[in-house]
Amino acid sequence: MANLLKLCSPCFVIRRGIAGTGSLLSPTATTRIMLKHFISGRCDSNRDTDHMSGIQRFNPTILLSVMLVACGCSNEPLDDRSLSALQEESSVAGTPEQENRQPTFITTSLTADNQGEPQKHKPFFEKVDVLFPGLGDTLSQAPVPRWKRDQRAVGHIYYSTGEPKSAIIHLEGMTRQEVQALAKIPVEIDFTQTRYHESDGFGIHLPGLLVTARGTVIAVCQKRHHSMADSGHPIDVMISRSQDDGRTWQRQEVIFQEQGISAFLGPIFEDRTTGTVFVAFWKMPEGVVDDLGYFSEYAQQGGGFWLVKSTDEGQNWSDPFYVRPQPNDDGWVAWTNNCVHGIQLVSEPFAGRLVLPAFLYKEGEPGQVSGIRGGLLYSDDNGMSWRAGAVLPEGSDEVNLVETTDGGIYATYRKNTLRTGKRHFARSADGGASFHRHGQHEDVRCRNLHAGLARFSSTRDGKENILLFSNPPGGSPAKNMTVRLSRDEGVTWPISRVIEPNPCRYSDLAVTPDGTILCLYTNGKTGDREKISVARFNLEWLQNAEEGNESEN
Repeated sequence: MANLLKLCSPCFVIRRGIAGTGSLLSPTATTRIMLKHFISGRCDSNRDTDHMSGIQRFNPTILLSVMLVACGCSNEPLDDRSLSALQEESSVAGTPEQENRQPTFITTSLTADNQGEPQKHKPFFEKVDVLFPGLGDTLSQAPVPRWKRDQRAVGHIYYSTGEPKSAIIHLEGMTRQEVQALAKIPVEIDFTQTRYHESDGFGIHLPGLLVTARGTVIAVCQKRHHSMADSGHPIDVMISRSQDDGRTWQRQEVIFQEQGISAFLGPIFEDRTTGTVFVAFWKMPEGVVDDLGYFSEYAQQGGGFWLVKSTDEGQNWSDPFYVRPQPNDDGWVAWTNNCVHGIQLVSEPFAGRLVLPAFLYKEGEPGQVSGIRGGLLYSDDNGMSWRAGAVLPEGSDEVNLVETTDGGIYATYRKNTLRTGKRHFARSADGGASFHRHGQHEDVRCRNLHAGLARFSSTRDGKENILLFSNPPGGSPAKNMTVRLSRDEGVTWPISRVIEPNPCRYSDLAVTPDGTILCLYTNGKTGDREKISVARFNLEWLQNAEEGNESEN
């Protein structure tokens, strides 16, 4: 390790040994670059993608390659004693709330002990950034971002491609004393085993979220090149994975890309009988630019969709394969609806059935696009063949669903026409083949946007029946991402809490084995699709909200 000198300014010492990861440094070079400190989501730049997630989310596996060295001390990793000494030297006063906090830098940043662990029966909430736009045009008419993200220090350490002497550590959730202490520490990072996100301009949209039976968390989204329009340009499918309940995330990677193709992302889902994870999508030539016309053109092709699958928790993915669902008894053809996740039924007589949100088409039916509705499709053979199922009323579009404890399916959906400003729902009692009840929730306001829906717990497992729902409730622009709670299988939604006051749009929900609630959603500082983040919180935090506390904006 290099012998570090005490400098007047904070600095990085970066040692790198891989060629082809950028022009900042030559292979095996060592240099010092200036460090910028960003505190609690604030930064000195207007770039959309510069406000990233906090340093306290360091992955503990990188401890051997990321060494914090106290100035003037021996070349040993920073420990509690040396950090305490630095904190005692700090004369920066924090707010009363900050001053009363116990120092948490070591336990939350450098060790695996209690790193971001939810404390049982004690409310907790945190936000972690997961998926990011690429270099180049941000697609939101904002200045071009110039920051790259390190693979293992996920979301925390960035170096600038435009300012070779600059780097970022974003210090979200730290006391000012901890910030001052860190500012006195040169940081040496060995990048010989890392890579960087290097892509030309692209944006991200349509988040989907899955927690597998083994507990792996997989986030999926669209990678939209050159434009944020729904069609008319290349669109890929991209994922990121987490092995620690969403605290840290691995490098985002493309799992489907085809020259000249726009991939319209469908649900992510798991067949838990085989442990196979699927991501669904349908595709059109990028030259089809009409935001509504692509539906009718695709429907005329007879529907159908593509799947990629993974048998190792999302580490590797198959080549895509095409499936054409059998039409239902009324002649509706089907393909997958947008993003979120599908479900697998557990109640007899349909146990094991996979059910997905769907677009359905029947010539001559009324709708915003003639013949197109929202609905369901299902598979009884582990996802190999599919059948069109229940059809929603005119104007229906994006759908999410959950199995109810009586063996039924509860679906909520967006309406593009015949809007009322309320969330609409339907219920099925035959495994998704048809709907027997329709209505709207007078207590759930919504824009015509997609939403998230998931089960937290069930009496089948000896616990309380709790469903969760997420959406930005209303207003323009969309903001105030809100999570709601129902204890009566989606009949009423009396408890709600805002998790994101800033611009936001689409979301999805999942629950980890330890009961941590995850809400994956698009959001940003000035736009609603600058990045995709996950809010992590527990039931106690959500239940701390007073009934009906939803923001009116």
